[in-house]
Amino acid sequence: MNEEYLIIKDRELIELIKKLVVRMGVNHEDLIKLAIRSFLEQVERREVERKFYDLLEKVERMSIAPSTSFSLTVVSEYLKELSTLKERMREMRELKEKANVIETLGYVELDEQKLRKLKRVIIRYCDTVVFKNDVKEETLNESVIRIYGVNKIIAPKRLHAIIATKAKICGRICEQKETQGD
Repeated sequence: MNEEYLIIKDRELIELIKKLVVRMGVNHEDLIKLAIRSFLEQVERREVERKFYDLLEKVERMSIAPSTSFSLTVVSEYLKELSTLKERMREMRELKEKANVIETLGYVELDEQKLRKLKRVIIRYCDTVVFKNDVKEETLNESVIRIYGVNKIIAPKRLHAIIATKAKICGRICEQKETQGD
């Protein structure tokens, strides 16, 4: 593993980091990793939206341009697809606005009952998230919308495939041993 060192000369930022380390109960390295993951997720989301709208604008210009070598039927199909994607992006934003959000915590433990109570949840910028052994695949799939910028996810092996589809810009997924008492 390559190690990189980061030097921060901004006194105000250093003080903010110190306060957040205490408040969140994480170490400096984990806090900085969470902050960078959060930033990268925002950059990626903005980039996807920018590309979508750039493409939409190009296709719209193609559709109103004088007759050229491309087919208006093809342009119309692209416009339909882009409109569908645009609607889906709007729906996803609305869904996120209606979801419960768990964020910026050092340690989060979720069992079947908590997930059912939360109904729809987005987990972001936490250090460690643990899915207990009693969590059912169906509940996890329906309840967790997305997991962003989490340093470490601990879950039974049977949940890893579902978690992998929901996790974005996260650290590692670790196996939690299945036990009878959990």
